[in-house]
Amino acid sequence: MALFVVALVLSGCAHDPLTQILKKNEYAPIPLVPATVAIGDIYESKGFKDPYAPMRDRLSDYIGEVMASIKDDVSIPDTSSDSHFNIGVEADIVGEASGELSAEKASTFKVCFSGATQYVISKTRFEDELYSKLKEAYPGRSFDRKFVVTALLAVTGLEYEFYDKKGAKVSVAPGSAIEGVLKAKLGGEWSGTESGKLIINSPRFIGYRMGQLSEYSFTTKSAGDTTEVKLVKISADDLRRSGEE
Repeated sequence: MALFVVALVLSGCAHDPLTQILKKNEYAPIPLVPATVAIGDIYESKGFKDPYAPMRDRLSDYIGEVMASIKDDVSIPDTSSDSHFNIGVEADIVGEASGELSAEKASTFKVCFSGATQYVISKTRFEDELYSKLKEAYPGRSFDRKFVVTALLAVTGLEYEFYDKKGAKVSVAPGSAIEGVLKAKLGGEWSGTESGKLIINSPRFIGYRMGQLSEYSFTTKSAGDTTEVKLVKISADDLRRSGEE
């Protein structure tokens, strides 16, 4: 797909194209992606700090089938920015390393990403199907008030170029000190290039949505006590705030 060139700051907004895409599609950013993450993973808290019941532990084959069935190539064009954007905490993904980049004299950046794909489980399918699978896999466990991954946004390629206040390029060369600092902060899958860019050139999750589980019980003549669940939506803004805490 041909690159969609962003000539100026999009729509008069100060956010870079990647941050705009995440906000527009109601995703919270994933700065440091877990080793594996899937739809249906259960956490004790919002975000990825406290895993409770990852699908890979007992339902790896099943969730692989689910992920394949809900994969969708989204209508987000491959994007490259010609404009420079300020490095700050409000910049999704790269903003996580704003302090480290500032220490290396980097103050602005350009961003390019491609191959957007999303995975979204419907509320009905989760409540009627995935929840039952989880209860079978974890008998006697309560998932009440826990948090579950309901959507993931991935790209196949993501790259940044950095510049100082005078507009000179701040190079991220392979094996350089700045590459090591950024890999430690943003994840080991990042690398510098001979041209001085910071890149990922394999599929990576960059955004997520979560819901909170609300279990309730009732009694039927045929099955006795039965537990069901309601999936309560959490806004992307709420997830973003929890990531800042």
